[in-house]
Amino acid sequence: MGGMGGMGGMGGGQPQTANIIESGKTGSLKAFGQKGFGYITCDDGTEDMFFHFQTVLNATEMDMIPGARLKFDVGIDPRSQRTKALNVTLDSPGGTQPATPVEVEQFLIENPVEAHAQEKLRALDPTVQKMVIARGPLTGSREPTASLLGRIKQFGMGMQGMQMGGGMGGGMGMGMGMGGGMGMQMGGG
Repeated sequence: MGGMGGMGGMGGGQPQTANIIESGKTGSLKAFGQKGFGYITCDDGTEDMFFHFQTVLNATEMDMIPGARLKFDVGIDPRSQRTKALNVTLDSPGGTQPATPVEVEQFLIENPVEAHAQEKLRALDPTVQKMVIARGPLTGSREPTASLLGRIKQFGMGMQGMQMGGGMGGGMGMGMGMGGGMGMQMGGG
């Protein structure tokens, strides 16, 4: 299943076979952070599984919305000797219910940013607002306002590409996305 074709780039793409101890697990995306780290709630009730976006084979960062259904293998990290998810594939997208005004205001209370960034978030389509909020809190960011504006740009452009270009293709071009990965950007005209 393809992603939304937005900015943020596709995952690492190359299946990993070394260090796999279990294959074919399923779960739901619990959380996904700005630096590409995430956690999967396993369907079998075992502990949440850590993964990095580089191990995602068929989705963009924009697809990493809590609730997304994922399939994955379990492997051992050679450095930490801890288990982690490998060969992560998106099975079905997460719930993209629009954000409510209360959710937006709560996010802004919990994540103080400059007034112009607050207004940009409030002015977004509620579905894009939800995607921005779902990326998690801005705590720990040295520049919360810049982080929020980056998310707004990332998800706003991705949604614009979906409307104008029909996903991947028509008027879209490859470019460097946020986080250094390859991503899709609107083509110039």
